[in-house]
Amino acid sequence: MRKLTKLAHLATAATAASIMASGAHAQVKDVAGVSGKVGDQLIALGSLAGIVAFLAGFVFGIMGFMKLKANASNPNDPSNKVSTGFILIFVGAALIAVPTVMGVGVGSIFGDTNNNTTLTKDGGGFTAIK
Repeated sequence: MRKLTKLAHLATAATAASIMASGAHAQVKDVAGVSGKVGDQLIALGSLAGIVAFLAGFVFGIMGFMKLKANASNPNDPSNKVSTGFILIFVGAALIAVPTVMGVGVGSIFGDTNNNTTLTKDGGGFTAIK
């Protein structure tokens, strides 16, 4: 029990130290720098959501096939329904498709360019949505 508590304290200290150390890189001088950093973080967050959805889709698909195999091995077990296996496979396929759907949706709404607004120092601020 003491080793577990000591390990938890060590993990907490390491996490706090890494958070404090990375804060120095996030310092900016003006609002444009802040918006640039926030934009970079949101792009990274969207990429992470796509990766997590893709991997979770594989996990759900494998679980669905395992459920179908368990039903084939023991069809009298009420916990191994065929419908549950097909539902898990369908959810897995939908999760695997999420990154593609997100990319197509953003591209069709905002266009294929990265600059969707005109916010430049020389352009006089927000002028138009492209």
